[in-house]
Amino acid sequence: MMKTGIVEAVSTKQVNTRFGEKTAYSVKIEGQWYGNGFKSPEVEKGQTVQFDYKMQGNYKNITSIVPTGGAPAPSRGAASTGSWLAGRGVRRSAH
Repeated sequence: MMKTGIVEAVSTKQVNTRFGEKTAYSVKIEGQWYGNGFKSPEVEKGQTVQFDYKMQGNYKNITSIVPTGGAPAPSRGAASTGSWLAGRGVRRSAH
């Protein structure tokens, strides 16, 4: 069942896996934390989102999440590309 809510926070945590260190993502929506695994949720604080989740033990894990309004989606234009890539450990070389 799809739910709608406002993103209150997006959290990252470095975790050790059998494949090495990875970033795990969580999203707080309407006072409740939801796990998003190792995939960036591509939403930001203040956005209204539509999402679905499933229970896995005691954990609520997002199965889909889509911005529907609220704060504008993160820009993917040339001005923000460098900081977006830098946040993911990618460095751009000047040509």
